[in-house]
Amino acid sequence: MLELDDVVAGWHRVRREGSRAELEDLWLEPERIGGGYGRKLFEHAVRIARDGGARALEWDAEPYALGFYERMGGIVIGETPSAAEPGRRLPRMRLTLAAARARPQRGGA
Repeated sequence: MLELDDVVAGWHRVRREGSRAELEDLWLEPERIGGGYGRKLFEHAVRIARDGGARALEWDAEPYALGFYERMGGIVIGETPSAAEPGRRLPRMRLTLAAARARPQRGGA
């Protein structure tokens, strides 16, 4: 959970399934988008998955967030029907965690 000024601003939920982990939720208050908080939440989810022994993290992405997830290193591996909207399809994404570990960190010296 991400708290800013004692208010919940975002959260994520990761579930492990053997060598794979599922990012079930990643949510951020809309006014916090663009401030680096989504990246922090995603990187925390990756750490949890990796520390739990998963070799890959998968999730169904909100189509409007596809660019964000691609910047985080995720790749589209298919589509999933939306449970909330009949006829809508969500990009199915995967991040190989060994590759995530090797990614350079930004802003470091």
